[in-house]
Amino acid sequence: MQSRELIYGTRADDIDALFGRPDEEELSAQTEKVYFYYLEPGSQCEPSHQRSGANKLVLRFGPLGTVTEVLFERPPAAGQ
Repeated sequence: MQSRELIYGTRADDIDALFGRPDEEELSAQTEKVYFYYLEPGSQCEPSHQRSGANKLVLRFGPLGTVTEVLFERPPAAGQ
């Protein structure tokens, strides 16, 4: 979280070198992509590799291949 601002504008190859390959990747029709890095064990570690609600870092890349958005997603608290 403290280095969040440093990640903006970083190219995908540099992100791969820093964090490794993403746990999941989404591609959109407009050459944009999203990387998901899970921050804790969860159902995503199972052989079927289903997306889970575990804490994760989400990086969105724009058409130029640079990070345009940095998000930390947490599962909703119990009872919400």
